[in-house]
Amino acid sequence: MLNMITISCLPFSPSDWIQLFALAVVAVYTTLTYLLWRDQRRQFQLAQRPWVYPGDVTFHNDPKKPELAVLLYNFGKLPAFCNINVSTIDIKPFPDQPEQVHLISEKETRHLAIFPYIPEVDTVFMFLLPLTEEQRLLLIDGCRLDMTIDITYKDLTNPKEKYAYSYSATLEVHQFKAEAGKQATLIRDARAN
Repeated sequence: MLNMITISCLPFSPSDWIQLFALAVVAVYTTLTYLLWRDQRRQFQLAQRPWVYPGDVTFHNDPKKPELAVLLYNFGKLPAFCNINVSTIDIKPFPDQPEQVHLISEKETRHLAIFPYIPEVDTVFMFLLPLTEEQRLLLIDGCRLDMTIDITYKDLTNPKEKYAYSYSATLEVHQFKAEAGKQATLIRDARAN
């Protein structure tokens, strides 16, 4: 009889305790499910976003229209709208000497849509930098070329989105070849977001 009295004095009956335990299990399960779905959504967005990177520097040694170009790739799954800025191009005519020639004196930002890269299809984009005849003559065999490039971009399918992504790097051509179009390019000091 004493046993029954103590059980009846508890604030909850045993069936209430089972219901509270089941409610706690449901709350934990719901919280974990929400966290997993949120993480999966974030991973999906990262997998689908555009990923824009510069590639090699090319040189078009045409006396009438000389140009430097940077090849741009989008390795993401969505097209990107980019703001591209080449802030400096420095040339060391003789790599052993410290003097440099600066080709760009002010920043110029250009806007470009870049679509996803597809192997064996011409989906590489060029950022063209026209040169003067004097600048073309500076690009001689053996010179060193350093180019600083900044790219901010966003998903082209979402026009209201701000420029959420960025990439900046210094492109270096250590042994420039005036007759070769595509130059062997090293990417230094890269920062991506």
